[in-house]
Amino acid sequence: MTRGMLVILMLLVVVGSVMAVGTSSGHGLKAQVSEQYRASAYNTHLPIRINNNTNFTETAAREGWPGNGSAGNPIKIEGIDVNGTGYGYGIYIGNTTLHFTIENCSVHNASGDSSASVYFNNEGIILYNVTNGSVKNNQIMGNDGGIYIEGEIDQNAKLTIEGNLI
Repeated sequence: MTRGMLVILMLLVVVGSVMAVGTSSGHGLKAQVSEQYRASAYNTHLPIRINNNTNFTETAAREGWPGNGSAGNPIKIEGIDVNGTGYGYGIYIGNTTLHFTIENCSVHNASGDSSASVYFNNEGIILYNVTNGSVKNNQIMGNDGGIYIEGEIDQNAKLTIEGNLI
């Protein structure tokens, strides 16, 4: 093997370790993407579990999250620090058609009984049966995986995952 081929092989290994997308248990999608992240100040928050449209709008109102879930006014979860120790997730959003963004958050240390169900995959962020979400510019560290997407996602789904440090 020539020195040039060895350098190219090493570069491929480094690039492959920085950006990886794979599957978990034969279904679902784990996104492991490392990109530049701009830090912001965080407010401490317990893990978040949303399980339907009504639960989402009620939680958003109680938490003071802006937005009503429409395309022009998505519910915004932003600027929080979530420690998922003991929960198996940091942020779980499931079974919703509402528009939402998770942006500029720190989600870390998701741990729990990962054999129990999709709610406890030890993932930083879990999106289950969602159609209109955006996950941008978050730090998602110290979990088994970063962002886990699973469920019925129709052809009109609008999911955006970008700029996250995982």
